[in-house]
Amino acid sequence: MDRDWSFAVVTACQRFVCQAMMSGSLDDAVCSAHALRESIPSPPDQLASSFLRSTLLEMALRWGRERHRRLAGRCRCQPCVVTALVDAPDFWNGACAAKSPGEADAFVSCIGAIAQELKATHEASLAERAAEMISAETGRISIDSTARSLGAHPATLRRAFQREFGMTAREFLTRLRVARAEALLSAERGAKVEPIAMAVGWRTKRGLYRAFRQLRGRTPGGGRTNIA
Repeated sequence: MDRDWSFAVVTACQRFVCQAMMSGSLDDAVCSAHALRESIPSPPDQLASSFLRSTLLEMALRWGRERHRRLAGRCRCQPCVVTALVDAPDFWNGACAAKSPGEADAFVSCIGAIAQELKATHEASLAERAAEMISAETGRISIDSTARSLGAHPATLRRAFQREFGMTAREFLTRLRVARAEALLSAERGAKVEPIAMAVGWRTKRGLYRAFRQLRGRTPGGGRTNIA
């Protein structure tokens, strides 16, 4: 299997996981799936095609099960259609894949189908609504102000994040900011770190450097070639 091709696939998949697994918006996950499709080059041979197919299938199912896990208690339909979708043996080979012959096209269709069903049959929780609000904000936003906007106590929101996302609300916000900073750094090689730090919500570049070292084990500038 071509090494450069497989590296491009793994990098694109890692980016999707980092963005979509922790994103509060189902629409954002669909957008990330489209971005993944555009960034993956065509498989050079049959072995590569099989590898891509199995990798994307596993990732689609993992994403679907994780998002459903967070919302399972609010399903308005019994039996749950989403559970049937992600657990069906012929999920990948069904209608989604039939309409989209390419592996990456089928992946986008599967993510879209799960997201559409989740929005139609599951009520958003406090943590989900807060995550969507935080994800939609491009500048600075605080957990306390988000809680107040939703009519909840900040402590209640923090407990909801820990319970549903397995992380604190502050960690969620930090991961989101780092992902946005990575996207901005990859879009423009010569971009300065400080204005990007301020654009994604930090008051100075020190916060961005600290978050990158904690989550990525490197500085923001040190990863430019890896995320380009």
